[in-house]
Parts: sequence; C-alpha cells; structure tokens
Amino acid sequence: MAVKKRYSIINILLIAFVFIVFAIPSAGAAFAADPINARIERVSANMPEVKAYLYAENAGALSTQDIKATLDGKALTIDDAKSFAASGEGVAYIFLIDVSTSITNTQMKATIDALSAFSDDLQAKDRMVLLTFGKRVETLLAGGEDMAARQKAIGLLANNQDGTAFYDAIKQAVLIASNVTDALPERTVALAISDGEDYNDGGVTKQEVDKALADSSLPLFALGLSEVNTGSNTALDNFGETARTSGGAMTVTNAAELGDNFTNTISAINDCFVVNMKSDSNVISAERQALSITVSSGGASATAEKEVQIKDWIPDTTPPEATSPVQLPDQNGIHIEFSKPLLGADNPAAYTVTDGSDAPVAIQSVVYMAKDGTVSVDILFAEQLYSGEYTVSFNGITDNTMEKNPLTGHTAFQLKGKSIFLKYIHTIFVDYWWAVFIVVFVIVILIVFRTIRKRKGLIRVDGKLSFGAATEFKHHFETPETAHASLILTDMKGEAHRIELDINKSLFVGRAKSNNLSFDDAKMSRQHFVIEVENGEYFISDLNTTNGTLLNGVRVSGKRKLNINDVITAGNEKFVFKAGEGA
Repeated sequence: MAVKKRYSIINILLIAFVFIVFAIPSAGAAFAADPINARIERVSANMPEVKAYLYAENAGALSTQDIKATLDGKALTIDDAKSFAASGEGVAYIFLIDVSTSITNTQMKATIDALSAFSDDLQAKDRMVLLTFGKRVETLLAGGEDMAARQKAIGLLANNQDGTAFYDAIKQAVLIASNVTDALPERTVALAISDGEDYNDGGVTKQEVDKALADSSLPLFALGLSEVNTGSNTALDNFGETARTSGGAMTVTNAAELGDNFTNTISAINDCFVVNMKSDSNVISAERQALSITVSSGGASATAEKEVQIKDWIPDTTPPEATSPVQLPDQNGIHIEFSKPLLGADNPAAYTVTDGSDAPVAIQSVVYMAKDGTVSVDILFAEQLYSGEYTVSFNGITDNTMEKNPLTGHTAFQLKGKSIFLKYIHTIFVDYWWAVFIVVFVIVILIVFRTIRKRKGLIRVDGKLSFGAATEFKHHFETPETAHASLILTDMKGEAHRIELDINKSLFVGRAKSNNLSFDDAKMSRQHFVIEVENGEYFISDLNTTNGTLLNGVRVSGKRKLNINDVITAGNEKFVFKAGEGA
C-alpha cells in the first residue's frame, strides 16, 4: 500500500507540472495588453505651441514619457499630457439636428429626450449650440443661453421640413467653430443626429464639407439613424466617412438605443487626452503639415496622424545669443553653442575669425548641429593656429523664426596652439624675406671683406686669384741707386746757398711742406716742379703751375733735360743745377 501511495503522489506532481507548463502561456495570452486605438480629434496651434486632443483607447493613464510627436517630421517637445477632465477645459457642443420629414416621430422624440437630458446636466464650463436643418438651416441656440432657454429651444424641435440641407448645416457648424470668441470654449466639437440623407440640389457638397472640416480642425461626431440594418446604406456610409475623416466617430443607432448611444458619444468626447507640445520655432508653413503622435503603453503602441493648416504664431523678438567659444579637444577648431536654432549657421562664410593683429584665419569647414535641445557649431580651421587670443564674428545668421532675428556681435576666445615664437620666425622669413636676404647679404660681404683683409688681399698668380698671405713670392727686386746733385740757391738778398740733394728717382719742389724742398714763397705753387733721374740723366718738369717754371729763362713745357749750370727759376727763387758729388 505504501508503494502505491508514493506512485500516486508522483502522478499528481507530474499532472500539476504539465498543467503549469501549458496553463501559464494561456494565462499570459489572456492578460496580454489590448491594442491601443489612437486618434487625433483636433489640433490648435499658435506656433511654437501646439495642442492636440488625442484619443488613446486601452492606453490607460499617459505621461509625457509615453508620447512622442513630430510636425512634418521634426520632433516636438511634449510639455504635458493629461486627461481632458484634469485639464479643466470646457467644450462647445454644436448639435446638428435633422428635422426633415425623413426622420420618424419616434426618432425625433428620442433625439429631444437625449438633448433635454444633456441640457440638464450641462456644466458651467461647457456650452450648447443648436442648429437644425431640413429645407433650411436655423440656429436655435448660440451657446450663451441658460437652462430655461435651452429647454425651450429643444421643445421647438419637430420633423416637419421637406428637403434636407445636411451638408449646408455642417458648413454652418464649421463657420461657428472658426469664429470662436471668448463666449465659447477653445475646444469645439460637432455632433450630428441624422439619417445622412441630403436633399438640397445646388447646395454644399460632401467634398466641400470634408475640406472645410479639415481646414477648421472641427471634429464631427455622428449618430446615424437607421431602424433597419439593410447592410447597405450609401447615405450613412458617406456620413460615417465624413465623421471619421474629420477626427470624430460615428455610431449607427435606432430610436430605442439613441439615448444610450448619445450618452456614450458624449462620454467618449470627454474621454480624451490634452497633449501640449512645443516646436523649436514659431515658423508656420503655407502648406498643410502632418502631425504625428505615437502612444506607447504596456508594451503596445499606436500612431495617429492628422493634417493641419497652421495660421497663427507667437511673435519672437528675442535675438539669438552665442556662448564664448571653447577649443575642440584633439581638433584644430572651436565649439560654440547658441540659445536657439539658427538659419545660415552651416555656411563657413557666416563666420569671420581674426587673430590678435586682426589678420583673418582661414576656415576649413563648419558643422552645425541642432539636436535634443542643444544648438551648436564646430568651426574647423584650415591651418594649425598659434597660441593667443582670437575673435569670431557672425555674418548673415538669423534665428529660425518668423521674425528672422539676426545673430550679431563678436566674441573673443583664447586658443592653445603652436608656440608664438614659431609665429615670429614664420613672419620674419615669409613676410620679410627680402629684409632677411639683405641682412644675410651684408653679413656675407663683411665676412668676405674681413677675410680678404686678414689674408692680405687677393693677388693673381699664374692667372689664378689667391690670398696674399697664402702666396710665397720668389721674385728679386733691385733697389735703385740714389743719384746725388746740388742746387745753388740765390735768395732775394742776392746771397748764394748750396743745397745738397740725394735724389731717389724724383725730387719735388714747392710751397707745401710735403715736398722734398719747400719754400715760403707766395708765387710758388704747392707742388711747383719735379727733378727726375732716368738712366743717370736728370730731367725737369713743371707741375702745371700758374706762374710756370723757367729753365735758362725759357718756360718749361713737358719734360726737359737738365745740364750742369742750368738756371731754374720758380716764383722768386733761382737755382743753379749742379749734377754729381761736389760739382
């Protein structure tokens, strides 16, 4: 018995294990998150601020982290996301009630009962506008009436008009929504109760209405009246398409269920989120723009899109600012951050960088970046710069706004680069090369001159130049024999004086002390005449004097031979030439 009992326990455990293995995936599937159904009802924008009323069924509570949005592909910042009830906003309900004879009495009564109950429960922040359409479109409530006036207008409803100006009524609702004043809340929705038939030849078409709804961003919610589901109703199909295209929704109902469906539609209108977003610019476009919102929650996600036409913006008169440049690590450039996105900041010509002497610095490229709320530019230089202070100024850069505010001014920065000593060397040899050349040339000349002088000059030996100090002379020079002569001088007193002379080739006579013989005689020239010895004979030459030199009373012209006892007259002096020793 004990063995059987043990086997029974084992069997129970095996069965439990199998159940757990197969039951857990099934349970997981049962608790899997339902898909999110996202839809944008309407959008209001005053750039850079964008507000969207978003439906996100099965998403639960949403936070800013659960939502991502883009406008024409450019990311928007999610400022906040809250339920419509938490936003404190009101709704302007524009009811469009079909009062044509195609509406049955039962349907009309159900409509009146639903509107009356709604009016009773209308909150102070909400407004009720009531339009009727049959053969004509009439406004029974403008939105500012009290409860009694509302109930009175609702009591006047009757399905007694031939024709149905259905699309004309929707166009009238668009006009009311487009001219919202302070009397009506910002959020405006239209709710139409009709069978969708339009009997109004020459009136507004469905295509015109669809465009008008899209341009105004007015969502149309619809309660399509039909007592019998035939499976094919073109009028209701068109009605539903218009509602869904506008950002609203449609429910087909009979008279018996109209009250509940009316209540559910009002509840659904209030079961949305208000998402406030912001663009990085207040720039608007003339074209329609695509707003895309993605909601993620509980592992599921969905994306809703809507085309919008934005016409308003908030003026921005704040000019952009730039921070002081910071040197890029391991790169030959600087990094600058800006206070807002810019236009033209990706153009190298938009920047002028100068050094301390106002000399321009060549820019190789610029890299402009605007991402995750940071706007900056990296400026790379064409050459490695020297250490020192530089200045960057901006040309033709504006912010990305409707006002195009310019980025002006300049900012200084310190840069650590090549040694400043190398800059001076570069300046000397590149900018003043000609001065360097002259200095070097002069130095070379001085060195050559000093060397020649020190080496005793240059001489030509055997047809070649050589330093004098390096040349060994072996030539023999004979010293000429000194000739002897005498002059008998008769002075102005008539006294005779004998002057003995040793003539080495030539003897100069004149008034200058540098002569071999000099006299204080005003009529004599500084160098008056010269006596020369050639091959043992004596010659006299006048040295181009004013008063001339006389030989034996005849003026000397050219070189004249001297003979013994020849009389030489110069100035006031007379000489008798005696050649030879003791002559």
